[in-house]
Amino acid sequence: MTFKPSANLADQIAGHISERIIHAELKPGQRIIEDKLARELGVSRSPLREALRMLEKEGLVELMPRHGVRVTAFTRAHIECLYDILTELYTLLTRKLMQSINDETTRLIDEAIKELERCAHNHDIEGYYNAIFTFGAVALQCVRMPLLERMVTDLWPTKRRIEYYITKLRSNDLVQNAYLFRLAFQQALAGDEEQAVKAMRTYTQGEKTFALTHVPLDEL
Repeated sequence: MTFKPSANLADQIAGHISERIIHAELKPGQRIIEDKLARELGVSRSPLREALRMLEKEGLVELMPRHGVRVTAFTRAHIECLYDILTELYTLLTRKLMQSINDETTRLIDEAIKELERCAHNHDIEGYYNAIFTFGAVALQCVRMPLLERMVTDLWPTKRRIEYYITKLRSNDLVQNAYLFRLAFQQALAGDEEQAVKAMRTYTQGEKTFALTHVPLDEL
């Protein structure tokens, strides 16, 4: 990935490193050499350190006193906790979304799911990955609950890493996932809240199971 410095330097550096972590160019547990990275990006260490502190808050890196910085590794407990929390938050989001159903939200959600379905059927890994988070952003926009949005999106940096990794491994299995989103939407339009919630919970728990089976875990 190329890097071009701009005015909001620390934010840009954080975004650049975040994408490299998500795309596994920087791997779980890998040490980040600040001097080397600063030279590579053509920046000073001050904005780089500020960027790394941002990424630490997002759970993407660990700042270890006297031992530098490393990319956060995955553990079984971390993945289980992440998806269990997301399951409950997405359940709440689904219930609140049903309370916000109108012609405009129906159109927005339907368009987001159609893009997800298109990418799944075409085995478009990058497109599907982006469509998953676009769908989430649209749903959060529709319910207009800032606290819920913050709680969900605070977990997204870590989910993005896992999602990108497992999506690459299951290109032939994405249609079933897209079907669960369509099913949840159909049940929501029919007014069957529990079945809509069940479909979304099946999705998140299925992602957890797949991640625990395929993501390299650090059990030390």
